Amino acid sequence: MPATKRTTSDTPRPIPLRWKFSRRFYEPILLEVALKKIRPPEFPDNQRAPNTIRDSHDSAEQTFKCFVNRLAQVCDNVRGENAATVTGVAVLLEPEGVHYIIGSNNRKAAKLHDVEVFVRELLHIAAKTTDQPADGGLQVHREALWHILKFDGNRVRYYLTSTVEHLQSCINDYDRRYDKTPLEAEASRFRRQLSDLTVLVKFGDDRKLGERAYFAACEALFRFIDDAQRQRFGDSISEQAQDGEINSKKNWIDLRHSVGRLHSYYLAVKTIVRASRLWKRLCHDFKVTVIPSAPVQPHPLFKKRPVANEILGRMSSDEGKIAAYRSLAAGLQPDGLDEKILNECNDSSQTHTVHAEVLVLDYVLKYMRENDDARFWNNWRYIGSSKPTCRLCNYYFTAHTSGVQVRESHNNLYPHWRAPDVFDEAAMKATETLLDAVLKRTRADAVRSLESPQAAQGRKFDSNCFSAQLTQKTETSMSELVSNLANLRTIDEEDVRSTAGQVHCDDDEEEEKVEIVFKGRRALAARG
Repeated sequence: MPATKRTTSDTPRPIPLRWKFSRRFYEPILLEVALKKIRPPEFPDNQRAPNTIRDSHDSAEQTFKCFVNRLAQVCDNVRGENAATVTGVAVLLEPEGVHYIIGSNNRKAAKLHDVEVFVRELLHIAAKTTDQPADGGLQVHREALWHILKFDGNRVRYYLTSTVEHLQSCINDYDRRYDKTPLEAEASRFRRQLSDLTVLVKFGDDRKLGERAYFAACEALFRFIDDAQRQRFGDSISEQAQDGEINSKKNWIDLRHSVGRLHSYYLAVKTIVRASRLWKRLCHDFKVTVIPSAPVQPHPLFKKRPVANEILGRMSSDEGKIAAYRSLAAGLQPDGLDEKILNECNDSSQTHTVHAEVLVLDYVLKYMRENDDARFWNNWRYIGSSKPTCRLCNYYFTAHTSGVQVRESHNNLYPHWRAPDVFDEAAMKATETLLDAVLKRTRADAVRSLESPQAAQGRKFDSNCFSAQLTQKTETSMSELVSNLANLRTIDEEDVRSTAGQVHCDDDEEEEKVEIVFKGRRALAARG
């Protein structure tokens, strides 16, 4: 789609939040963070992931939201770095065509163009699926997967290394526990799957593989995981994490996470290609806008000295409650409660970030005010993200009047969160009203954590592990995968058509089912 001049207006310097409001807003967050450091929450080994992927295609809207989430996922290409590349995506429809608006937590300005080029090429690849009926789009799946693997190499390498690191320890633990016990059919199959995985993941330590051989090995591995997952592979790992001894639990939990994340790239390709078949316009006549991340800011209470006694005195007008809260806090002072509060707000390395979903929402709403013929795709007011929404973003979207929906929250509290910049007093008043609604909930959370050490919210991992799939017959044999791997080093000289692991995907295979449970109070379903 040709570039247009439709842009948001140049803006003056932002207006900062009033000091007293900032103090009120961030103090209960500081308190809860300090409480969690004193009494770390314990997460159950079988904790359910938000946005579980299921075999469900009964809703076009859900399929579309899966597509937006998967597109955001593959844009989130760097692990760590304070979640700098966590990404949000909105899809608008304009007279000129489809408009993808993409933003990240704190991506470097020099990398924004790389994201735009990556997304453009990925959508162009997905558009080819309708041109290759003879092979069912198999070549398109491979091309899309390899394109993603190249852009997401940092993350994929990490998960490969993590899988190699934990897999043998898990096998040793399994063999030790069941050495003298006859295994039933399902247990024997699981043990074989672990052995097969060992063979297929060996290339993760081989830094001499050429690029194409590496991509082919990843593809073969992902196909194996996909087939194994249809036979409850992820569930079996979870069972071992629950049943194992304390020293072995971590290996099983980490294995489940890393293998599940590798699987997610295979699922992302299937989701994106499926969406391109359902809505051809998504991948034709489009434009991509990658918006700059908002500037990071120091903690509003930086170099201040908030302490629990003062914080609790501002959290209620009920003197009796304040006295009770202060009594509980006094019992935690030997554990360094005030010290932990001060450390949290006076750490100069901990800057505050506008999270990707909030950044995209702010940009999209301004853009739509300036371009009244722009609307959300099919009036589905949704912003997808590469990870489930954090607790503060959840509270923010729940209170927001736009009716824009986001992913279900993992409820982890990320304290270095901030609202988007505002540039006039009317916008500041609206922001403070919105943040005041968030504040009511963070105060309740802090009190709950103070009163009950077991009142844990959140998850160990902020991204999903395995997908929940229906059991289906495996379509790829292990011998086929291994035989293809035997000649990996020759792939760099071969035509792409002969690479290992033909991807089999048909429209009846699994898809991500996203439960949209957090949305603005005033749902504007009829608006575009």
